[in-house]
Amino acid sequence: QDQTLNSHDGRRLLAAMSAWLTCCPDAVYERVVLSAVAQPTDVSAIVATERRAGSVAKIAWECSAATQLGIATWSALRLSWSRGGSGAVAAALPRSAALDALREAAAGRLCCCEAPSGLRREDASRSGHAAAVLGETLLAVFGGVLQGPPVGVFEDGGGDPQPLPLRGAQAVAEPMVLDVARGSWHTVTELGATPGPGPRLRPTLTAFCFGSGALPGRSDDGILFGGQTFDGPGTGRPFGDCWRVRCRVAEGQGNVEWIWDELFPGGAGPGARACHTAIALTRGLLVLGGVGSEGNVLPCEAYCLSDGTWRLPEQSGLFPPQGALHHAACSGPRLVLAGGVDEAGLQRRGLGRPTEVHLLDLTTWVWQRLTRQAFMPPLHSRAASVVLCGRLFIVGGHAGGIENQTDYVAVLDLRTLRWSRGAATGRRFAASGHSIVGGVLLGGLGRRDEQAPVAPLLPGGAAEARPGGAASSGDGQAGSPKGRSQAKKVPKWFQKAMAPAAR
Repeated sequence: QDQTLNSHDGRRLLAAMSAWLTCCPDAVYERVVLSAVAQPTDVSAIVATERRAGSVAKIAWECSAATQLGIATWSALRLSWSRGGSGAVAAALPRSAALDALREAAAGRLCCCEAPSGLRREDASRSGHAAAVLGETLLAVFGGVLQGPPVGVFEDGGGDPQPLPLRGAQAVAEPMVLDVARGSWHTVTELGATPGPGPRLRPTLTAFCFGSGALPGRSDDGILFGGQTFDGPGTGRPFGDCWRVRCRVAEGQGNVEWIWDELFPGGAGPGARACHTAIALTRGLLVLGGVGSEGNVLPCEAYCLSDGTWRLPEQSGLFPPQGALHHAACSGPRLVLAGGVDEAGLQRRGLGRPTEVHLLDLTTWVWQRLTRQAFMPPLHSRAASVVLCGRLFIVGGHAGGIENQTDYVAVLDLRTLRWSRGAATGRRFAASGHSIVGGVLLGGLGRRDEQAPVAPLLPGGAAEARPGGAASSGDGQAGSPKGRSQAKKVPKWFQKAMAPAAR
């Protein structure tokens, strides 16, 4: 059963089994799913109305959550529930747990939970690192700047304290691996090419399927590309090397083998760069934007690495302006590129203007700019992004001006391409230069909040609605009505559809 749940086809099969066992047409079943996610309903009433669903419905919702949120995020969410006040185990979650997670993500709500003390390590206090989920539940972290203690604070013109430059900040090359399903760090043993990639800031690590035998939705390997040296703020020489990363858990041991293999792709590559954006698609790895060897921001032409060769597809249309630190996501046959800062933005100047969105059609390679909307979130620098339930969440970053780091959440629906304001409840945090991967908020530049440097960041309400437990928020926001999902009555169309079965 575990092997079935861990495959994409297995999850679809279980969902189909649930639809068949409930003896309702597929169209009705899909409408139930969409209604429950987009328009919150009382799940207990649904289960009571459709008594044939039973435990299979719970499995189907969990499979849907694993698909829509990602297996790593769903595993972290299950672990957060299992550590709740009642000590309930993850296998005994209520039927509504998966659906609650889906509808909270659809509503743009995230919750920052308190991390176990064992997750907080000094070497996790890094910023500008690369992170990716490999092998479904292994959060792999590489590079970044490890921060020393601050030398003090100063008062700016507005009277707000701001951190001074960090003492002893330096780029690192030591990898870290966190098992998000167990909530524990692995001991890492580096193997393969010697020496491996050197210390660097702002590389990208992207989960990537090598070969045709990989399971859909699962990437045991990754590609590390680019980055730059770090000799102080505003300094650095970019790299143009490309590495394959393989993480293997040693049988019977608690350590992970991190295997390096340097790649030498053919073709005309994107060149040395840092602060770029990389995303894995079915056609290959796309690399866009970044900062080049002269310290200037680069054009956003999409380079593609496929079958061991770099190529630059012929592109046209309204290109994004030159920039770096974009947020990318895939929505069907198009690439969605949000944000991006220019050279002034890298120095935290000229921020706060509306966040632009550009679309790239991956069949015609034509760019277009999304029309401006009534609400467009302010542009932040060094924010992190994650895709949950078909929505791109952009979290934190530098807002510019006297405001240093934030917990601001903006949400872009990848289907409708509409912006909305999200919410971060639970424990307070403020971060920039961090990462959000696999339901884990890690690192950040000079963070001083209580959740630094590691904390679970999950679809909202997870910490407050633990089975048998009370709200755990330290600031009172997470337990407020705004931070909880609101139950509604079952739709009349659903009652009518299920009435014959109930009789």
